[in-house]
Amino acid sequence: AKRIKSLPLDVQTKASLIQASIWPMALYSADTAFLGMTHFQALRSTAFFAFVGKCNFASPWLACFALSKFLVDPLLHVLLSVLRSIKRLLSLCKEVAFGILDLAVNFDGSRPFGPASTFKHYLTLVGWDLHVDATLSCPDHFRINLVDDSAEKICRTFRQAWPTFLVSNLARKGTGNILPHHSLTPQVLSKFAPDEQAWLV
Repeated sequence: AKRIKSLPLDVQTKASLIQASIWPMALYSADTAFLGMTHFQALRSTAFFAFVGKCNFASPWLACFALSKFLVDPLLHVLLSVLRSIKRLLSLCKEVAFGILDLAVNFDGSRPFGPASTFKHYLTLVGWDLHVDATLSCPDHFRINLVDDSAEKICRTFRQAWPTFLVSNLARKGTGNILPHHSLTPQVLSKFAPDEQAWLV
């Protein structure tokens, strides 16, 4: 983080660098072995430090969501990776894919130990439910099907639903329940200087 912060690059370029290089390395195998929220929060804080330096009152959650259209929250990054992998497996070998989904649907333990239970745990963490017909649903009435819907639609829907989960974590810090827009918020914040962005997030 210190090295990235010291580079003479703007916030958007740093965000692209983190998304393309840091996340894949830091989250290697996270799609098959569950990582706790502490790990993801550490990554958010690291990314924020690389953007604007130390700022105790700012929210790493909001920074990873809103400072750049090129950066995806690390937890969302893992979820999208898992969803793309499952979609790819469905096109290559439906029997194996449905076997994994069946294990995920029926997993009710508290400690994930493999790809299927890890997937189920991540979904539960962000408030999504997996059903026997490979449908995914969440309280905001978003609904997709892993078999029938395209990978593009599935990932787009998860991105659109992300602000609800984001706000549920921001609210714990007394920031209210204002729902940031999934695409407009980054566009607006990107127009401010880095030090002004630190104050806003």
